[in-house]
Amino acid sequence: MSEHTRDQSYVILDGCHNCSNAFRLTEFECTTRFFCTLDAPKRPLCGSLLLKEAFMDQVNLKQWLFEHNYDEKDYEKFRDEFCEYRRSIITPLSEAWREWAKGREVMLCGKCEFWVKD
Repeated sequence: MSEHTRDQSYVILDGCHNCSNAFRLTEFECTTRFFCTLDAPKRPLCGSLLLKEAFMDQVNLKQWLFEHNYDEKDYEKFRDEFCEYRRSIITPLSEAWREWAKGREVMLCGKCEFWVKD
């Protein structure tokens, strides 16, 4: 058998990694984490930049500047106020994600009786 070929007996086993009930949280340069969505409430944003669910994406700087009559060039004037505004949005979003994820993380190779082919 060649060093670069698989043995014919090779099979991919079923588990959370290929279950349709699993949510895969993927981020740049990080290990993929799996969360079971079975009987779970609607999933909030997870904060992943790669999945286009970054919390910062929910903060619209241009809209905020317009509403507060600031010019983009005048960063020093609005920096602290904008940072507080950003925290007021990001903190609840990240707390909602942590609360949803608590107790739902599963192992890549785990499997339960409710496993469904992805």
